[in-house]
Amino acid sequence: MKLELEMTLTEFDHVLSGYTALLNLRLMNLCVKAEAAALLAVEVPFKGEKKRIEDVAKVAIPTDEYMEIYPLHEDLIEPITQSVLEVHPEFKPSRESVHIEEQDKDYRFVRFTMPEVDANRRDLLNSGVDACVSITKAQLDASKQRYMLRLTPDMQGLSDEETDEVKKQFDKYYDMNMELTNTSSDEKKKEIEDGYQRYLTKQQEKEQATQEQSAAEGEDAKKILDTNKKKE
Repeated sequence: MKLELEMTLTEFDHVLSGYTALLNLRLMNLCVKAEAAALLAVEVPFKGEKKRIEDVAKVAIPTDEYMEIYPLHEDLIEPITQSVLEVHPEFKPSRESVHIEEQDKDYRFVRFTMPEVDANRRDLLNSGVDACVSITKAQLDASKQRYMLRLTPDMQGLSDEETDEVKKQFDKYYDMNMELTNTSSDEKKKEIEDGYQRYLTKQQEKEQATQEQSAAEGEDAKKILDTNKKKE
């Protein structure tokens, strides 16, 4: 295979891979679970400069439901909170503290809880996934057309077997990245649906607890009435 063809095919693969990687980043920012990648776009003002979150704090993710950000300086709690909310206004912040025995000191940090996936949020997230996937597929298709136009002149003079080899490799890169796009979409929508089912389960548990409490209160009231009647 000509060197020019190999270089163009390699470039084509890199371009497509870049689009699918960008898709995954966008999908991570449609937050269902707490993920550090959701903070990549956050910039925190510090000493007149914009800093990445990892430059001014430590990030911990104890559970899928929330993340904790430990500032390197306590006076950064407010700037960090505001900077995160600028990117993710749906996060629910709360100020927390932990006692450090060795220093006999309380260390303050901020916890961001992920919003629950109710029916409205499920629809919103799924629409976001569809929009991101649509953009990526359009980019893949446009790149396919553009790079085939670049390859065509360099395939002049090749044997049928060599031409088939180039087209086969070209289609392989395109099909692979289109499959990755569909897989990413399916996995994200499953994550969203799982989040919605967890929300429904919690609601059912709350409703059941309320019913049980009401039944218990009713039983207690009945016992009091029965006791009063006996006294009469």
